[in-house]
Amino acid sequence: MRHINTGLDFLIVPLRTTNCASVVNVMDILDNMKVMKMEMYWDQHKVFLMGILSLFPDVLKAKPIMQNSHWYYFGSKTEDELVQKLYEYERDGYLEFETVPVLVAYYGKEPDFDEAVAPNPQGFMLKSVNVQKITDDLTDYLEKWQENKLSTITAFKPDDYKHQSAKLYHALGVVVSRQSVPHINIEDVYGSTKTNFYDYIPPFWEVVLSPQLVNGQYNILQMGYDLENKGRAFVDIEITNQEFQRELELMSRSAEPISDEDLEEFGYKGLRANRDGRITYNGEEIRMTQQERDVMRVFLRRPEELRPKEVFTDPEANIFSYQRGSKDSNSKLGRLIPEVHKKLRAVIGDKCIYNTPGVGWLLKINT
Repeated sequence: MRHINTGLDFLIVPLRTTNCASVVNVMDILDNMKVMKMEMYWDQHKVFLMGILSLFPDVLKAKPIMQNSHWYYFGSKTEDELVQKLYEYERDGYLEFETVPVLVAYYGKEPDFDEAVAPNPQGFMLKSVNVQKITDDLTDYLEKWQENKLSTITAFKPDDYKHQSAKLYHALGVVVSRQSVPHINIEDVYGSTKTNFYDYIPPFWEVVLSPQLVNGQYNILQMGYDLENKGRAFVDIEITNQEFQRELELMSRSAEPISDEDLEEFGYKGLRANRDGRITYNGEEIRMTQQERDVMRVFLRRPEELRPKEVFTDPEANIFSYQRGSKDSNSKLGRLIPEVHKKLRAVIGDKCIYNTPGVGWLLKINT
């Protein structure tokens, strides 16, 4: 066996011969690996720590950092590992620290022999934190994550950004109608570890940090690990983007009217059914008949969801009054939706209504 340093880890290559050509062959492979090298996923504790130092830098500057109380910021199992992590982050230009003495107190008892002879634990104070560099590097990393440019040297890789963010939006959609300040934890996003198993470590911190640092959709008010509840990661957020707020409300199927007198308002990727009845795309009105506007309201209540013909002919949709299920209303619907689609394609520039014969129609903008 031959151990070769790849720069990522050590590659163990079985060599059955000492033939020089075999060694050259392996080195060619390693050169190709360096050329193709993608940026690796960070450890979850590193993403968490960078997030804390970017958004709440004073949290770790208030008192000495110690292994028994701060291990979850660094993922360290021993004091030596904690020190190694601190030196690593200092070398990368993120922080400066110094070792400080700490006092060990034994409340209500005399220390036993092992405690008496054990060396006192060390404490480490942060002298400075380079918040700008941390924020820049973390944002750059999260942008690469959103672009699916991260890789891993493990056997399993997390799903792409689109699938991961969908889990977050679903979790937020569940709580947004019940909590003015949404509070979610890792099990809200990924399910209980007792019933859901992943072959990869869920990138929870990438999922919850990118909407603030990359997309500007909300502000994180606090983030951490609940050590009293199996160390579950959690965040509290304040939604600052109104469009995002409305999308979450739509996903939760709980969009509220603007007021008791006004119609409900729905939005989806630039399309909007306004409370005054108009249908707009990126702020520009799309000229439609009243029936066509009512069809659009049905679509915009559940975008990207297959809508059966029954919801269009239901009296509450107000498209065909009380002709629900009649042959006349069904035939009119077959002409009405293509006309709506024609007007949408004229402004969007692409197909956006899809028909499943005998089942229904789906509104989806592919952007």
